[in-house]
Amino acid sequence: MNDLDNSPAATAPSAEVAVIIAAFRAAERIGRAVASALEQPETREVIVVDDASADNGATLEAARRADDGTGRLVTIALTSNKGPAYARNRGIAASRSPWISILDSDDFMERDRFRRMFSFAEGPFDILADDLYQINENDEAGDRRTMRLPEGHPSQKLTLEAFLAGNIPDPARPRTELGFLKPVMKRDFLDRHALRYDESMRLGEDYQLYAEALIAGARFQMVRASGYVAVMRRGSLSDRHSRKDLLACETGDRRLLLNSNLSRSARSLMMRRLHSTQCKIAWIDFMDAIKARRLPRATLIVLGRPRCAIHIMTGLFKIAARRFGQAASHHGEEAAHA
Repeated sequence: MNDLDNSPAATAPSAEVAVIIAAFRAAERIGRAVASALEQPETREVIVVDDASADNGATLEAARRADDGTGRLVTIALTSNKGPAYARNRGIAASRSPWISILDSDDFMERDRFRRMFSFAEGPFDILADDLYQINENDEAGDRRTMRLPEGHPSQKLTLEAFLAGNIPDPARPRTELGFLKPVMKRDFLDRHALRYDESMRLGEDYQLYAEALIAGARFQMVRASGYVAVMRRGSLSDRHSRKDLLACETGDRRLLLNSNLSRSARSLMMRRLHSTQCKIAWIDFMDAIKARRLPRATLIVLGRPRCAIHIMTGLFKIAARRFGQAASHHGEEAAHA
């Protein structure tokens, strides 16, 4: 059992998967993630990489408590915090399975996720992703929702253009970009094209890797939700955009644009994403100037990036609306107690 033959008759038990879990101060959550990975019959190894949590070993101890005694769990402790990309690459290097799957320490997999994924696939693939189930951290027993596809939606092949279009941020549908997918990836393809997570990035590293793989010719399929459950936590890294993180994303976007064989539509979509990233940076710079009472500086930021003016004005409107709502609520409470 070395590889999945990618034929329609291929079955999940013919796959051997390494599940890589990068963790940082995740003692309260990681046990469920590890147990759910070990529960999959296709899981050959689970590699937990603690990204220097500095929690007296609590994260790794919680991971070890979830071990099922089959010898498939490996834990690695980093001595300095390097970010999820570095931790994942370290886990990939320590694994040997022909298929690689990433699992966030907050999240978990339902029983038979891999079996369902492989059974839904149509034809050969190098990357196979299932739509995510999303649940709120404070209401895990409540309704879950799929991120992109309706239940029972047939599989679809993702071209570079389709993937890029699915990563243009939509304020009306936050956290639904295709870069959030957690696929199974063929090690041989990644190795042949020298592809790994960009260790300079702490945000958007998934998107960067998938885009680079598609540019290299990866056959990328997306199938219906099969059992990856993403727990939506307030304050997670994907919700926090530091200027440094966004600058790394901007650099990644520019590096993708250097590829000479991009189609016109792919290049246009990449430029839209780059513009979105630049406007997020402009917003941070603008708000820093406002907080420092440097109004000329704030004005120059808007004038220097006029295409970001709408983004900045929208942000200001949201702040004003939130403050107005808080004030109205406060006055309402005062009236009720009068």
